[in-house]
Amino acid sequence: MPDDLEPAEPIVPRDSSTVIVLREAADMLEVFMLERHIKSDFAGGAYVFPGGTVDEADRDPALAGLVDGWEALAARTGEDPDRCARSEKRSKKPGSC
Repeated sequence: MPDDLEPAEPIVPRDSSTVIVLREAADMLEVFMLERHIKSDFAGGAYVFPGGTVDEADRDPALAGLVDGWEALAARTGEDPDRCARSEKRSKKPGSC
């Protein structure tokens, strides 16, 4: 690689996360995405899933067990726990509600 393309300092990866929000509509699966501002330094105008750098507050161990699975989430939100199970079976992928 030419010297002028080498970064002055080593690039250190940052922890980050992405949220993929799906919901069943009448005859399709809806996906929540954002459009990046056209003047963004990286991937301006691209459609992306929401997410970003992990903050220190996100590492709080008290938050780790907030949602233990689809059943716990359904119990907290009043949703039908079998709805996620049906979505998983249809997609044949675990956790794909």
